[in-house]
Amino acid sequence: NSYDIYENTCFIPYGFTYDYSITQSVIETYYSGYRSQMMLKAMVLSEEQVRRYSNVLTPINDNTVIGDGNFDSDGYIADCTKLQSTAVGNTFTVDNGGFTSTVNLERENLVFYAVPYEDGWSATVDGKPVRVEKANVGFMAVLVPAGEHTVRFNYMTPGLKSGALITVAAAVMLIAYIIVCAKLKSKNPDAYAVENPEIDALRAEADYADTAESEFTGTEPTRDNFELSKYLLKAFKKLFGIKEKKQ
Repeated sequence: NSYDIYENTCFIPYGFTYDYSITQSVIETYYSGYRSQMMLKAMVLSEEQVRRYSNVLTPINDNTVIGDGNFDSDGYIADCTKLQSTAVGNTFTVDNGGFTSTVNLERENLVFYAVPYEDGWSATVDGKPVRVEKANVGFMAVLVPAGEHTVRFNYMTPGLKSGALITVAAAVMLIAYIIVCAKLKSKNPDAYAVENPEIDALRAEADYADTAESEFTGTEPTRDNFELSKYLLKAFKKLFGIKEKKQ
């Protein structure tokens, strides 16, 4: 009983539409405190986008107040209520690849989604590819015909496919190189033998130690894994010029 629950009656669902468009340069002519609420009255687009969609959105070319005209709380509620009415019955579901939305429009219009715009987004309307527009500074909108339609947005990390193809191609080339080298070496081992005086010297030293042990004990040499590890470690240090720190 110690909690108060409030309902946001001004909540606007994903997938709503506007009647007006406005450019960034025009919206900057408004008082800075009103600019965010102007995005409830008109969709902010580039000048090119405003021209492209002038048949579905009426451009605002000056700081004439539109809609309810007020920037107070009553005007805010009126703007939210109007945008809510354009999204009645719409659905919005999210999955690992993006999101799906169903809309029902009275006329062709740009449908706005308050999802951050990125280059990796692509969209379809009823399965047909459409242009994803950057709207309201950093969000997305797509043009949808009148009637009921399904809008699908998919996200793919830019460069992921090309990077994967390059990685696979490089792996195939590496495997092919290893196979070719192995075949050439098997046919002519001497021609492809790798000379390494340091390793040869260590191997000779180990063989000498084995022979001395055999002669002294009268048994076969029994070099265990520990001694082999010491020889390999010593070879590694000599090969890469690693010097042991004096105690």
